[in-house]
Amino acid sequence: MKKLFRRIAEFFVVAYANHVYRNRVKLADKLHRKYKWRMYVCFPFDGKTLIVMDRKGFRYAKRLHHIYDPECGTTKLGEGSYYYTGDRSENGTLDPKERELRRLAFVNYMIRRAKLPGA
Repeated sequence: MKKLFRRIAEFFVVAYANHVYRNRVKLADKLHRKYKWRMYVCFPFDGKTLIVMDRKGFRYAKRLHHIYDPECGTTKLGEGSYYYTGDRSENGTLDPKERELRRLAFVNYMIRRAKLPGA
């Protein structure tokens, strides 16, 4: 019975993670079309859910000391984010394989973070 409950709970965690990921990617694409800036989908500094951030927002958060690592720059933001759009001329976009790998990494993180019974 515990295994069944765990599988059902895991199904809902995966569904929620996919829903959050899909909505944040849509928002990043929408903002990219509007402003032509590179947008990143990543965790905020409290690690609760995904946010959409541009480079200015990242530098602002770094200036406010939300980001403590002085070596952390916008290049590492692209490496650590779960999705990012292209730049103004659409260079540097994620290929579908890499996007799927990052989505699966986010889903796996959400499963680990969830307190599922019988773990």
